[in-house]
Amino acid sequence: MSKEKEPVPNWDEIKKTRAAVTVGEFLTIMGWSSSRLHRHRSKIRFVEGFGCRMIAVSEVSRILGESEEPKTAA
Repeated sequence: MSKEKEPVPNWDEIKKTRAAVTVGEFLTIMGWSSSRLHRHRSKIRFVEGFGCRMIAVSEVSRILGESEEPKTAA
């Protein structure tokens, strides 16, 4: 008996309806392996303390280059 994985919803649908994605969904959206996530973990802000570790949709948008980071005064 093999478990069938649920398909990950379309990224456009996710960013309209959800606040965060699981790490597995993030890897699928980005097309990354878990080792690449491990290499970039210091640059990614995770949501923790609510069960499993998740990544905010705004963070995924930032990584995909869909939104600009707020500029800080120099």
